Amino acid sequence: AQATDRVPACEQFARAIGSTPGLEMKTSQLDLRAVDREKVAAWAAMSPAGYRLERIDDTVPADLVAPYIEATHALNDMPQGDMKVNPARLTAQQIRDRESTFLQSGDRLWIVVAIHEKTGAGVGFTEATWNPRISHVVGQVGTAVVESHRGHRLGLWMKATMLKRILEDCPEAKVIRTGNANVNARMLALNTELGFVKAWSLTVWQLTLAAARKAVGLEG
Repeated sequence: AQATDRVPACEQFARAIGSTPGLEMKTSQLDLRAVDREKVAAWAAMSPAGYRLERIDDTVPADLVAPYIEATHALNDMPQGDMKVNPARLTAQQIRDRESTFLQSGDRLWIVVAIHEKTGAGVGFTEATWNPRISHVVGQVGTAVVESHRGHRLGLWMKATMLKRILEDCPEAKVIRTGNANVNARMLALNTELGFVKAWSLTVWQLTLAAARKAVGLEG
């Protein structure tokens, strides 16, 4: 569960039921009205040698399912603080289930996947979600680059490409919001370069099953 510093009672409740803090995070926000569009266009045009970007709108094409899944495995390298989590193992069925959920809710899902030209492997990705009914805000979701392909500025290239698309296709959007662990220095530095600033803090809390049962009186 997540608790934000905007609601102090969240932490009080989490501690009262026996939860422990697992990961300190921050929500960062980019003011789209203040973005340097020329700089974004230059970043989006970088095109590091040996790589290409594939754009996905709402539905992952069959030929990109495997590369996209490969790219998401990079999330397992993210700093996790004291969180006890299992490795992420996205499946094709989970992709289709999420697409169905988004379609029913009216959310748009945009994905950019970095492909290694020589092998065809997916080596990075970034995602954004947007709902026309809440048109002022875009959510930047997952972003990661496979460790063996870092150092080519793929993260900046992908995020700038996504940002350029948002600026062009969502003129009513005012901000992009994203969340990052405080210990994820690499991604925080990238977001700062893009112009993101801290909006608020939050904590991801953990609760063991035993503590949960005790909290509701099932164990004395």
